[in-house]
Amino acid sequence: STTATGTSGASVFSVTGSGATYTVLANTGSGSGTVQLNVADNDSIVDNALNPLGGVGPGNGNYTFGEIYTIDRVGATVALSSAAASPTNLNPIPVTVTFNEAVTGFELADITVSNATAANLSGSGASYTFGLIPTSDGAITASIAAGAALDVAGNPSTASAVFSRTFDSVGPTVALASVSTNPTNASSIPVTATFNESVTGFTIADIVATNATVSTLSGSGTSYSFNLLPSG
Repeated sequence: STTATGTSGASVFSVTGSGATYTVLANTGSGSGTVQLNVADNDSIVDNALNPLGGVGPGNGNYTFGEIYTIDRVGATVALSSAAASPTNLNPIPVTVTFNEAVTGFELADITVSNATAANLSGSGASYTFGLIPTSDGAITASIAAGAALDVAGNPSTASAVFSRTFDSVGPTVALASVSTNPTNASSIPVTATFNESVTGFTIADIVATNATVSTLSGSGTSYSFNLLPSG
């Protein structure tokens, strides 16, 4: 008899042999899970003296400790991730490949990239790493196609989602402007600092003034303002 968990339709296909040795072929059904082969005693199994298995009476010769076989028909899933934020100026961009189970056959050629080159693949089992070397600034993507690797049961892996990062290796530019005319008699000259992209870390200490004191810096992202207080 068969005992199945997760699978459906498991059954004994055939029993061949004679004497003390028999071979059992089992249909593992459909789905993934486990199948266990046991012996159900109904007094039909007898020795040469017609003594039934386990003695007279059904069930007393049951064998319920048969080997449990794992049936795996589902391929490994895979995900790409990185400790690098987006945008990033890291070169190469580190990428981690994580399968949900151990696989074999995964190679650098299995990684499809755009605006970059994949390099230095290492790892084994369920975890791998590689680097993305950007070709130019802008969007960079990487993905792994279905069938790139095989699990222990020989099932091909599924496709990954597309991994993406924006590579930015060029620093921002900044321009200063004021609504005050030149010359001016204003005791506080308003100045606007405009970056060409969003920035962080801009503080009043970054502004170098001559014959004036810098005060009241405010703003965020691409736009900031401060005042120049003339010393003379």
